[in-house]
Amino acid sequence: MPPSCSDTLLFFHLRGEQGCAAAALSKSQLEAVFDTGSSTRKCDCLLTVGNVEIGNFESKRASSPKVDVASQLRKNMKINKSILLELERYELECPLLLSTHGLSATIFKVAKYEDIWVGTKVCEPIILPEKPEEFEYFLSDHLQRLTNLLDHYDKYSRNALRAVNKYNFNKKAAEELDLLDEALQNVQESSGWERVVFHTPTKPIKPAKPITPAKPIKSAKPTLLEKLKMARDEPDAY
Repeated sequence: MPPSCSDTLLFFHLRGEQGCAAAALSKSQLEAVFDTGSSTRKCDCLLTVGNVEIGNFESKRASSPKVDVASQLRKNMKINKSILLELERYELECPLLLSTHGLSATIFKVAKYEDIWVGTKVCEPIILPEKPEEFEYFLSDHLQRLTNLLDHYDKYSRNALRAVNKYNFNKKAAEELDLLDEALQNVQESSGWERVVFHTPTKPIKPAKPITPAKPIKSAKPTLLEKLKMARDEPDAY
């Protein structure tokens, strides 16, 4: 039985017309080569686990012509390719994705085949009933597909969270290792001083207090003996 909405780690951002960070990144890289502009792709529904984008849904009204629906599907595949390029660092594949047209939803995924990216349909569409007499057909087949899809999203989100946490942990460990390697390299470069250890302070050194100029030493008063001696040494006034 699929988990309740409060149990899932997957978030659906339904604000509409929001930008996809992964698409903005890939478009900025394209702009650097072809000067094409880097405005981000607008999305109907972003899927995230934590702060990581894992997919996108696009939707068209039932009255939309087929050419617009096909164009929207191609746009959705491009957005999800950008997201999948970022998911590769976590060693994650693309989850199942939706492109909806009215009350029907096409289920597809984006995958890399050798050196090309392809979009492929996963199963028959899910169609929600519009009339009471259609519920029989929905319950016989389409409901099971919808249930399996929700279960897939729950399992994928939990696996994605573990993969993201593992990546962040390993990244932190690698950064610490780089700091250690840099410190050891600095020690090796000063091999002529291998017997000397410069223990620099670990805390900031407080500024030294200004030196107060010494006061001039006043001459001491001569003693009686010194006065007699000075009187004797003075030349005779006569």
